[in-house]
Amino acid sequence: MLYHKQEPLSRKNFNLFIHPLRIALAKAQLPGPFNDLLLVSEEQAQTEQFVLSELPLALNRRRKIDLSGLENIRGWSNLQYMFDDVKSNGGDMALFNKIQKELYDYAIISESHALSPLALLYQRMAKNINVAWLPNPIFTQPAWTELLCLEWAQHDHERFPNFGNWQKMPEWMTQEEEKLKSQTVALEHERQLYNRLVDQKLGELDNQINQTMLAVNQGRRRLITSQGQELVDEVANVLHEFGFEVQKMDEELAPEQTKYEDLRLTIPDDKDWEAIVEVRGYGNSGGKTDDFLRLERFARYYYKEKGRWQSKKILIINGQIELLPNQRQEPLAAAIEEVKTFGEDDGLIIWTLDLFRAWKRLPKVDSKVLRQSIVESTGRWEPPEP
Repeated sequence: MLYHKQEPLSRKNFNLFIHPLRIALAKAQLPGPFNDLLLVSEEQAQTEQFVLSELPLALNRRRKIDLSGLENIRGWSNLQYMFDDVKSNGGDMALFNKIQKELYDYAIISESHALSPLALLYQRMAKNINVAWLPNPIFTQPAWTELLCLEWAQHDHERFPNFGNWQKMPEWMTQEEEKLKSQTVALEHERQLYNRLVDQKLGELDNQINQTMLAVNQGRRRLITSQGQELVDEVANVLHEFGFEVQKMDEELAPEQTKYEDLRLTIPDDKDWEAIVEVRGYGNSGGKTDDFLRLERFARYYYKEKGRWQSKKILIINGQIELLPNQRQEPLAAAIEEVKTFGEDDGLIIWTLDLFRAWKRLPKVDSKVLRQSIVESTGRWEPPEP
């Protein structure tokens, strides 16, 4: 049962809802409308016996279970508001037990309902609408909710438009109004069904997105996030999709043999064209000019092996991995002269972010166009637009 009275309660004077319960916040888990709640009584509360007033529900809304056989209740006459230090009280079980005892000692109690508090109404600071706590399942039924909403509608009619206005009560509505109300209820029911279907579909799509994201993170997005062998493998996969024949050099070398470049590329329509490729990943930097010297060394190995120079030297870099992709600079942004010299010697620098963007444009950009762009470009590679 919910009672509210600004002056002290008496045996003869009852209004709907309970006396405002004043609260202070703290880190103590207490059943109630807030996660963190502290109830403190500044002085000993006096428990009194009160006569139960007439249940303010229409006869057709009453049920036997609603306060059946309940003739009186007991409650407090003085429970006051007090601030307390949140940090000093956090995790204090003794304090928690004290709060629980005060709550049950000074709440409005029905002895015939296992001493469970009937209801409490927490008064919010600087707000008219209070927060109700209904710990006893008997009093969470629609009839009691209706009483709450009737009280709240007096302060916030916009949020509770169907309460507090007797003209909208079924008992005083005309048949035409009831018909329109029924259509409104039916339409609202359809909307709820539709919303549930939409929520279900959104849940399925979210699950698909998460599964796809996981697969992409372990696959193509390694062009953006990885280094070492993972990056080499993913670069090889993308270049293969562009139509290159890709040879992983480390797989063909014995452990004691001299280290070669990471990849060699050939193209189906020109067997004389061959490129050596070194793939590098860096956490902080955007690349190192020492990589140019590394490729020159691999070029000399290639000449000794083939008796001719390679068609192109390609340096593929995933730099500044620790930054978000949009915050990164293009590889070797400060080494302008070195990049120019590298390009004049049939060198090509490819940013793995550009490689990802180019792969994403398939099939809007034909793979042959992408492949030809890499074959013909020097300096910095710019992926062809759709």
